[in-house]
Amino acid sequence: MAQLVVSMRTIDLRNAELQPVSDDDVKTLQALLNLFLTAGDVGEDGTPILPLTLDGTAGAATRQATLAFQTAAHLATDAIVGPLTLPAPEHPELRDTAGVAFVRPHDLIIGDARAEGLEARVRQIFVAGPAIRVELALLANGEMLEAEVPHGSPAGELIAPDKLVTLTMTKIRAFPDAVAA
Repeated sequence: MAQLVVSMRTIDLRNAELQPVSDDDVKTLQALLNLFLTAGDVGEDGTPILPLTLDGTAGAATRQATLAFQTAAHLATDAIVGPLTLPAPEHPELRDTAGVAFVRPHDLIIGDARAEGLEARVRQIFVAGPAIRVELALLANGEMLEAEVPHGSPAGELIAPDKLVTLTMTKIRAFPDAVAA
């Protein structure tokens, strides 16, 4: 199982509508918000939350999505995001706890470097059995991830050593540190 430790600095989005915040941690936040928010989620004003552009700049849309997520996850609704604000429904007794998020290799989707997603570089490729295993390094923090691509998949054409790609996740499981340790 690939391990993705969500360890980003604290991002304060309280004034993001007037003073947008930009960096790689914001891009990670945007990708995670897109994964967890659904088509039925609405902002404070009742308008639908649309998928965020993964541009690394948090403005009004990222602030609204953050507030909607914090409300849905029963977190402090303050537009401040810390190292972990992923829901862990399997541990409802733990709140605002640091933790680890796990992504299985087959839940990572490799896309073209021009596509939206987390930027990564292909490190190694292993061809064995029914799938191609790909070792990747996130550009934002160097974290290593492993993805599985079925033989014949269109993503297989994107994979080459040292090539830049983007990653999106179809499923994440979160575990508080107290349980993950």
